[in-house]
Amino acid sequence: MKPRRALILVIGLSSAISAVLLAWGGVRAAQQDQKKYSQTPTIEEYQPRSTLVTKEHKIERAKFPFIDIHSHHWNPTPEQADQLAKEMDS
Repeated sequence: MKPRRALILVIGLSSAISAVLLAWGGVRAAQQDQKKYSQTPTIEEYQPRSTLVTKEHKIERAKFPFIDIHSHHWNPTPEQADQLAKEMDS
C-alpha cells in the first residue's frame, strides 16, 4: 500500500469515526434533554415552595372601623348621598 493511499484511508476512517461519535453524542444529548423536559412539571402541576418565612400574626378584627367604597359620584346632592348610604346598608 502506498503511503498516500494509507494516509487517505486513515483520514477517511478517522472522519467516519468522528462523524459517528458526533451523531451518537447528539442523540444522547437529545435523549437527556427529552428526559429533563419530561420531568419538568406543567403549569398545573407546578407547586413552588414559598421562600418567605415570617412569624404568623393573626388579626381578628380591625383596629378602626372602615367602610371601603369606590364610586364615581361626583359632588352628589345630600339626597343622592342619603340614597347611596341606604343602598350600601341594604
